[in-house]
Amino acid sequence: YSIVGSLNFYQRKEIKDLLAYLNCLGNPADNESLLRIINEPPRGIGQTTVNRLLGFAAKTRISLFSAVQNQVAIKEMNSGAHKRVAEFCGIIEEWRAMSTRLPVADLVKEIVEELGLVSLYRKSSDPKDIARAENLIEFVASVNEFAERFAIDNERAALLEDFLPYVALQTDLDKVSEELDSVRLMTLHNAKGLEFVVVYLAGLEDELLPHRMSMDTIEEIEEERRLFYVGITRAKRELILSLAEARRLYDTYSFTQPSMFLDNLEDVLDSPGHIAAPAQSSYRKPKNKIRESQKHFKIGQRVWHKEYKQGVVLSVDGMGRDAVVTVSFKNGKLIKIVGSFLQTESVT
Repeated sequence: YSIVGSLNFYQRKEIKDLLAYLNCLGNPADNESLLRIINEPPRGIGQTTVNRLLGFAAKTRISLFSAVQNQVAIKEMNSGAHKRVAEFCGIIEEWRAMSTRLPVADLVKEIVEELGLVSLYRKSSDPKDIARAENLIEFVASVNEFAERFAIDNERAALLEDFLPYVALQTDLDKVSEELDSVRLMTLHNAKGLEFVVVYLAGLEDELLPHRMSMDTIEEIEEERRLFYVGITRAKRELILSLAEARRLYDTYSFTQPSMFLDNLEDVLDSPGHIAAPAQSSYRKPKNKIRESQKHFKIGQRVWHKEYKQGVVLSVDGMGRDAVVTVSFKNGKLIKIVGSFLQTESVT
């Protein structure tokens, strides 16, 4: 496949940063990956300190990580730099030890939560940073899917050494030339003005199309409907509309609700039964759609917990105070919790 008009998933900054951490754990001599993460997220290790580490590594003919491990021997570094490099070294060595025994799915969750990457991007008001947080959550979900398939095929838990070759292959697939005969993946916005013999529209679920951030007003929903119209009119001969019965969010599953835009389309579709009752599923579309405005907890809402303190709601399953809520806390923890344990005002 090839992606049109946007960065490939594994080429995005936040994903490359996380992969660099994993590569360093698998191969500490990977200087390129180490240089990428040594101050990402920012931990006070500036370029001057990095240059001194590189100089020491070149002078003593050792890897950059070996220089990090032996940073006390670099006299040019001040005490603050020594401390920060030592703390970074301790984190990497701890995760390296964990990587040989901890399942890769648990290891990746540990790294994401300890680094606080999701909460770091969620604090920003920049839509690009919010998208980065969602990409990291999707990456964790993909690791869980890999681990499940690996366990079925090999009858043991997948470790980091099992995952790295797989993800290297996926990264190579992301570099496929657009000139090759391949499936074209693109957003609805990027599809404007284009036509194809066959078009697949995936993810026709409420909170995806229409998007959960565009469901509060009639104007927002109608703009999403126009995007849906753009998508279905790209097909010359054949149009396939699809949706998932359930989706993985981080490391859990939630049932989906078919898009409201599929209503009243049964008369013009060849296989309308798949809308109301997906095959091999007991799930049925609810008669009354739950809107974000009807929920006690809302995506993006700030909440407080006695132990974890302030956090931001990422997803909500249910309407009342007892809804199951996924929250990204400021301390980096990403936790699924019953809403009654949360408060919408600060706990004093």
